[in-house]
Amino acid sequence: MSSPAKPPAEKITTPPPTNPKKKPFSSPNEMVTFIVGTGDKQETFQVHKQIACEHSEVWNRAFNSPFIEGKTQTYRIEDTGPEVFRLLTQWVYREKFDCIHLGDLDASHGDDLDSMGQCIKEDGILLSLWVLAEKFLIHRLQNYTMHIICKKGTACRQICPSYYGYVYENTVEGSALRRFVVEQSCWAAQPFVNELTNSPVEMLRDIVTVLKAQLPANVRARKRSQMTEENYLVEEYPATES
Repeated sequence: MSSPAKPPAEKITTPPPTNPKKKPFSSPNEMVTFIVGTGDKQETFQVHKQIACEHSEVWNRAFNSPFIEGKTQTYRIEDTGPEVFRLLTQWVYREKFDCIHLGDLDASHGDDLDSMGQCIKEDGILLSLWVLAEKFLIHRLQNYTMHIICKKGTACRQICPSYYGYVYENTVEGSALRRFVVEQSCWAAQPFVNELTNSPVEMLRDIVTVLKAQLPANVRARKRSQMTEENYLVEEYPATES
């Protein structure tokens, strides 16, 4: 992998002061560079190497390896956007990040179009952040992100179905994020119109599995006993229009 070109200086994001609760830096002036995104949406972030390596074993191995990342102390991430990585950098320094819908809105704002637009955009960023944290094995960030997703649900209702495909394309079977969107879809108080038509086939299977598991045995037995052949016969001599 060749060394990437450096974006314009005005797009370089510098880190905030270190959290005083963290252990002292062994090399406070040692920085690593992350080049995030592609094209005109690309940004460069500089992070203290110790902070990056302490939070991600993937980064620790990369920046201390004989490969290009170790030689250049630069890591390129093309499959996410700067707005997502910005939250990640906030979290590795502060163990929290800025979020629009935390206390700013309540359930009464759920039908406001501007608020809904903000909610949908932020949902996409948070889902991408969870996926990014999984990629780099930052499990505490995954859990913090899930905490934020759940907390903002009062204002934003459920995850927009347009993101279901992204979740299933970027996670594996049994993923906690998959389980969340499936169960939220099952038990949503106000389901989205045409929600199921936007759901991946795998998700529909998971929804059916979850719903079937909620049926008590006596209900299953009663419904099974009601399955008589008369319910499934076809018209042998259908009437024809005259």
